[in-house]
Amino acid sequence: MDSDFLHINQWVTGADTDPVAVFLHGFMGSSKDWAFLSDQLSCTVLAIDLPGHGQSEALEDVHWIAATADQIAHQLQVRGIKKCHLIGYSLGGRIAMQLAIRYPNLFDRIVLESCHPGLDNQAERVRRKKRDKRWSKRFRTDWPQVLEDWYEQDVFASVADPSHLIQERLKNDPIALEKAMMGFSLSGQDSCWNQTHSILYLCGEFDPKYGDVGRRLSNKNASVRHQTVSHCGHNVHLESAETYLELLTSFLEIDLK
Repeated sequence: MDSDFLHINQWVTGADTDPVAVFLHGFMGSSKDWAFLSDQLSCTVLAIDLPGHGQSEALEDVHWIAATADQIAHQLQVRGIKKCHLIGYSLGGRIAMQLAIRYPNLFDRIVLESCHPGLDNQAERVRRKKRDKRWSKRFRTDWPQVLEDWYEQDVFASVADPSHLIQERLKNDPIALEKAMMGFSLSGQDSCWNQTHSILYLCGEFDPKYGDVGRRLSNKNASVRHQTVSHCGHNVHLESAETYLELLTSFLEIDLK
């Protein structure tokens, strides 16, 4: 595989001196999930297709999270970016936390949304691996019904009409998603509970699981600020885009256009 295996969308909406903001999407998403920001922020936006998603190929026999983090850092350095803001949702947030630990000098402020820093014990990891294996097999054998079932999970209950999401997710390659589900499985993620960057952790009021994660992360790290967003669930930037933008731009000190 080519060493430069990530597809990156770049939207330049500010001056050369403005900050760069790097956005990482969630599972089954793509860089296009952030297109609504392309004419909203007065900065350069880099939105990355994670492996197995969008126009980025799936990986093979590597540690997916570490390999992805290393490639993102490489791509930033190739572009001459010495420091930038980092924003990640769900799976993208997990990769963002790995990036912050592996390449601390590359990033300034970080916004995390509904993401997990890592499982606490081996029993949890075993249970999660079994769960992810069940889902991953269905991407190969039960496509596209698996998409309907995915968005019927409790975590997405606050999404009033997921049909538009399902239509977007149908553009994915189910075999690549099968690989990505296991390659990025939380069961194999290194712990990211110890963070030193200035971080805003966002979650929706209807997502108690990640509300608890956000509280634990902020209690453990003085540099983490936890913010619960009203009237939404797991996908804050989709369900409450206006509030998300206000919180994002205020924390990153980036102007809206």
